Amino acid sequence: YYATVEVLEPQSHRFLSSLGQAGTIDEVLRSHELFLDTCLRELLLTEREALYRHLSKVLQTCLSFAYNLHRFSHDFHGTHSQAADEQAFPAATSAAERRLARGRQST
Repeated sequence: YYATVEVLEPQSHRFLSSLGQAGTIDEVLRSHELFLDTCLRELLLTEREALYRHLSKVLQTCLSFAYNLHRFSHDFHGTHSQAADEQAFPAATSAAERRLARGRQST
């Protein structure tokens, strides 16, 4: 939304109005270069290395979170024995239903 409505649309209107006032091809090229530079700057795409570095940190944090969540979930579900679950939740017929019943009981 931001890129389209807040940056590209107003800049394209400015660019098109500058094309109507351009008298030479040099003015057209200057207007186009200004349009591209302004769009890149307002979309925060001028500092590629810094952007990649920050994006990499965010993705690394997501991966770490997913790994730890998976490990926690695996450890949590691995500590209960199936026999204990069957005694505690006799109405549950499958392992999935027993896990669901355990979850409901813990909340």
